[in-house]
Amino acid sequence: MKSNFSLLTTALSPSIIGNEDGNGVYGFVKDLIVEGKDARFVNKKGRYVINWSRALDCYTEYKAKKNPQFKSKKLCRRKVSNSLRAALLNFYKKEGAKEYKESKKVNEKDEVIERQFQMPPRVLDSLFPEEVQLTDDSEQDEQETSSVASEVC
Repeated sequence: MKSNFSLLTTALSPSIIGNEDGNGVYGFVKDLIVEGKDARFVNKKGRYVINWSRALDCYTEYKAKKNPQFKSKKLCRRKVSNSLRAALLNFYKKEGAKEYKESKKVNEKDEVIERQFQMPPRVLDSLFPEEVQLTDDSEQDEQETSSVASEVC
């Protein structure tokens, strides 16, 4: 049974739904990182963690901004999630984009609530021309993900 993904009632600030600087879907990822609540870097090489539920809200608004008919579609969470994940990875995979699947977190409903990705170097340099600033808890995250990755190998 498909459930409707009613994200469209969420009020988002215009700056969070993506900018028009040619960086596409990464524009609103940058906005979320700069805002500092729903995304942050976990290392200085462009690995970031993102609140996936919030990212889906923003992606829905971003797509509706580019295509007003998108807003009228009734989309399930899974389709929006797959579309955003593909947008972050497929076009940029050859440039170094990747997902750290071992860092994915799910809630009690088995919905993904947090993911980690590697931002492609070209996009990172374009969006963040200055050195990436880390929060204090980013260093802890990097240590935890490094130990998880070494256990998997």
